[in-house]
Amino acid sequence: MIARRLPPLLELQLADPVAEQLRESHAASLRALRGGLFAEAELLADVELADGVATPISHRLGRVPRVVLVTPHRGATAAGAIEEVRSSTYDRARVVVLRATGYSATVKVDVVAA
Repeated sequence: MIARRLPPLLELQLADPVAEQLRESHAASLRALRGGLFAEAELLADVELADGVATPISHRLGRVPRVVLVTPHRGATAAGAIEEVRSSTYDRARVVVLRATGYSATVKVDVVAA
């Protein structure tokens, strides 16, 4: 997760007023980025989805994702669709369930849960 890898901001004050204004502007921008939707996003790379099968995919968010994004598929030439299945018995705070349909083959995708 991105927010966990960022070091803490230094809370200091510079003597030069112009430099201090610039430092505070940068600090405010970094604080805003840390609180954004994708600050705690989890990238799940190379997920294989069999055609017509609901596939549970574990994530480490510790909560229900606000959004699930899927990259274009790799590994099939037929047109199809990938959907998130929310009506399953799985705990959405632990897994995302995706179903690929219409590809007639197993496809590979990357998934972002945020």
